[in-house]
Amino acid sequence: MPEEFAISLEDFRVLMERNGLRLTDEELKHLKPLYETSRKVIAPLHALDFGETETASFYNPAQPPKVQF
Repeated sequence: MPEEFAISLEDFRVLMERNGLRLTDEELKHLKPLYETSRKVIAPLHALDFGETETASFYNPAQPPKVQF
C-alpha cells in the first residue's frame, strides 16, 4: 500500500471510535486494509475539479453498478 494511503492501527482505531464504532483488535486488523484500499480507489474522485459546476448522482438498487478495477 502506498504510504499516502496507509494509516496506523491506532489512528484507524481513533477514526472508528469517532464514528461510534468500538471494534476489537481483530476487527480493526481485518478492516484496516479494506479502508486503505477504499481510500486509494476514492482518491481520484477527490482530485476532480468541477469548478463552479454542481455535481449530481443517482443510485438504482435494481441495477448493480458496473465497476472496473
